[in-house]
Amino acid sequence: MSLNHANHTFTLSEAQADVLLGIQHRAIGMLGRLRVLRDGSIEVEDEWAESALESLCHSIRSSVPMQAIQETEERSGMPWSVFIGHCLSWWEGVGQPQRGGSMCMPRGMTTPHEKDERPMVKRAAESLVNLPGALSQSTQGLSVWTPKIEMEECASPIVPSRSRPAVPPLPFLVILIERLGSLDLFFSGLKWNQSRRVGVIKSPPPIWPIIIGGIGAILLSGHSWWAPWPIMSIFGAGFGWIVSQSLGRKRFCGGVACQQTISTHIKACPRCGGELVR
Repeated sequence: MSLNHANHTFTLSEAQADVLLGIQHRAIGMLGRLRVLRDGSIEVEDEWAESALESLCHSIRSSVPMQAIQETEERSGMPWSVFIGHCLSWWEGVGQPQRGGSMCMPRGMTTPHEKDERPMVKRAAESLVNLPGALSQSTQGLSVWTPKIEMEECASPIVPSRSRPAVPPLPFLVILIERLGSLDLFFSGLKWNQSRRVGVIKSPPPIWPIIIGGIGAILLSGHSWWAPWPIMSIFGAGFGWIVSQSLGRKRFCGGVACQQTISTHIKACPRCGGELVR
């Protein structure tokens, strides 16, 4: 994974943005159906989950420039389908903070630089499905005791259904944009926070004008009897405070993966499309 790379912004058309905005239902179907292994690979639970992951990757791949996919694979050190699987795992972890882990990686994960092969998508071993056949082969020639089951007990067997995680509060597209942003890859023309309310971040005023103003006033006063340094330092610090307030009036969009500089009169962020709440 390369750590020395410059920011790259890709422009999307309206049709491409519409495709990305419609991937939520595909991502919901993958909840609870994959996990990240220690070597960075993605393990899916069955053939359906493998096909669903490939379909989701194809939908996203068809709506972003090929250069963005190539740079994502180069900077993340993993294939595109594996990267999407990591994003899905991180998205699922947003609604389950107790899962822990760094970003979408599990703790103790072996990075691709420590292995000879790149991470890949793997299907989970069907050991539980083939368990009866394996037992019959391993116990061939031995007497096997079979318990007697009453007909009433097995008349209506109850098979517990596997529970799926709840849908996270943030859309999957927001997490995907955030993960791509961590690789310094950005998109313009995509309103991923559209119809969502986002806060406004105000930059704190710097303190250095106050310090410089106070020290400068003391040096200018010298040993003059008409301008004692305590009074001049107060006036100098006050002037520095005015300068500090004028420099600290920048406002930024508080939307996820945005941080766009905004002006005071606009109501929606021009980059992510979020409704600004002041």
